[in-house]
Amino acid sequence: MTPKKQRAQSNNQTCFKERRIRLITSRFGRIFKMRCTTSCKNLVYDLLYACEAQAKSLQYGRDMEAIARTEIEKNINKKIKTCGLLINPIIPYLAASPDGLIEDNTIVEIKCPFSAKNTLNAIDAVTNKL
Repeated sequence: MTPKKQRAQSNNQTCFKERRIRLITSRFGRIFKMRCTTSCKNLVYDLLYACEAQAKSLQYGRDMEAIARTEIEKNINKKIKTCGLLINPIIPYLAASPDGLIEDNTIVEIKCPFSAKNTLNAIDAVTNKL
């Protein structure tokens, strides 16, 4: 997938199809935390057939991402470039979709938790374990 096609990935059908045929880093935790006694039926079903989630909390995160990116850029005095889906060139069934890149060697993952939407700053959110 070319970088141009990767941008605006949360609304991009091509990117969604590309993600669907790969193991994405956002799913690694669920895979690695599985016990050997746990059935993998639900996980396999989710990986192969699950539709894109539309939860209110996910929409909030998408809506706030640009605002958060701008704040991060101000705080670190660097530009964050959007990057889309990054496919491992050696193991092409592995991929990641970070929220941005800084100077092509640092990935950025932006989190805007719905549970912290009414806090004034990140310190309050962490202090209150949101």
